Amino acid sequence: LVIAWELRTTTQRWKRAALWLATLFPLWTSVVVRNYAFTILLQRKGILNTALISTGIIDEPLDILYTDVAVVLGMLYTMLPYAILPIYASLVNLDTSIVSAAESLGASRTRAVRDVVLPLIAPSVFAAAAITFVVSVGFYITPILLGGPDSPFLATFIDQQLFSLYNFPAAAATASILFLTAAIVVGFAWRIVGFEQIRKALS
Repeated sequence: LVIAWELRTTTQRWKRAALWLATLFPLWTSVVVRNYAFTILLQRKGILNTALISTGIIDEPLDILYTDVAVVLGMLYTMLPYAILPIYASLVNLDTSIVSAAESLGASRTRAVRDVVLPLIAPSVFAAAAITFVVSVGFYITPILLGGPDSPFLATFIDQQLFSLYNFPAAAATASILFLTAAIVVGFAWRIVGFEQIRKALS
């Protein structure tokens, strides 16, 4: 929401260009390239640990790679455009002068955005959250590459049940839970915000 708001309101070209680049870059690179880039970034001798040690923030390198934190970071970066773009589309059609009007009545900028803007774009926020969740629950490559084969995610669990343990009933049951969860979330979003809003979020 913060990034979408900055994209809508900033007047500085360099800032807008940087935000658009950061938002769209995950869509321009393949999932394998993105995850291997995170591997280079998060490993013990990677860019992040090297920078933290050189600045004196830490004394020993952090074990971030092959943890749940690494998986969440990778998924967050991948799903960033799917969360930002639908919200930005709603903000484009919003008259931002209502924020100035709220401020003229004594509201702070934060309160004006929270109490005036957020209720108007709430359907887009909810739709973007639902679509992001549905896409995220099926992630497979990111948990494998950044979390390792034993990472506690449903897609990797299904893979283990199928190809390591040959436990087809457990894999089928887990896949059914995955599908039903996604269907329930989409159905709930459809019920709350309507199909048209979900379609806009997907497009």
